[in-house]
Amino acid sequence: MYLVNDIIIFLFVLILIYNLFKRKYGNAIIVSVVAYFIMPVLKVGQAGINSAYVITGVIGIWMICNMIRKKEGFNKLEIIYITGSCLSIAVIALSWILQKNYAASHMIHFMGAVQYVVGVLSLSVLYKKASDTDIKNIIKRSIEIAAVWNFIIVIVQMFTVKAGIIITQMLYTYPGKDSAINVTAENGRFLRAFGAFYSPTMTGGFCLIVLAVIFVFVLADVKWKNGLAVLFMTLFVGLFAFSKAVIIGVFLLWGAALFMLLLLKRHVKIKRAGVVLAEILLVFLIVGII
Repeated sequence: MYLVNDIIIFLFVLILIYNLFKRKYGNAIIVSVVAYFIMPVLKVGQAGINSAYVITGVIGIWMICNMIRKKEGFNKLEIIYITGSCLSIAVIALSWILQKNYAASHMIHFMGAVQYVVGVLSLSVLYKKASDTDIKNIIKRSIEIAAVWNFIIVIVQMFTVKAGIIITQMLYTYPGKDSAINVTAENGRFLRAFGAFYSPTMTGGFCLIVLAVIFVFVLADVKWKNGLAVLFMTLFVGLFAFSKAVIIGVFLLWGAALFMLLLLKRHVKIKRAGVVLAEILLVFLIVGII
């Protein structure tokens, strides 16, 4: 059963390496971002590992090789990010040492923090290789793929429960990250949708990130053919996850995005803002009826 996970991860890595080798950096960014959002966990025996480590490892190695070969350095913003992140990690490490808290689980969290730092930094270096126009398309394409997949998974989870439990357990959970899905299996139904994550809380976080980008793009009238469709799917996923962050955050994000765009004197169509708000309310109504 776990072979499916390994095959999917292998294909993601293969496509990523191919695009990096061919210098198709836009495609490499799309593959990386989509992988971070939807790729299944890497399972070894009964243990599981967040597959984000694999993607971060690949683009991290590429970043180091690229900088050595082309003798490129980090820009000021990246240096500030590295400094702040290293100081934060150092403080965490120091607190563990002083408290003599050397639990293996804490070391995993520590490695996770390092992985996030390297992952964001590597993506930043990749983004510098793409033009401004490409970056907008890259962001839209990445979000579209991740939103569609999460929407499909949520449909399966909420309307074909047995298949939803099997898929979630197989692709996105492992010992230590399976308590929520185990409770769902005992109840025999999904009280909250998981999407492509091991927890509905993580699903809510994903939805907030996507919604923030959508509102800025759509309200600023950036051409996005599928923007409203992605908004619908993301809200659908977030509401079925019964995420308080999404239920409250969607209106706060909409208001904040509109305020910032007006403050920066960006071109904002009031009609477009009204359409977005109407769709938000419509999705709330649809999910409430279902």
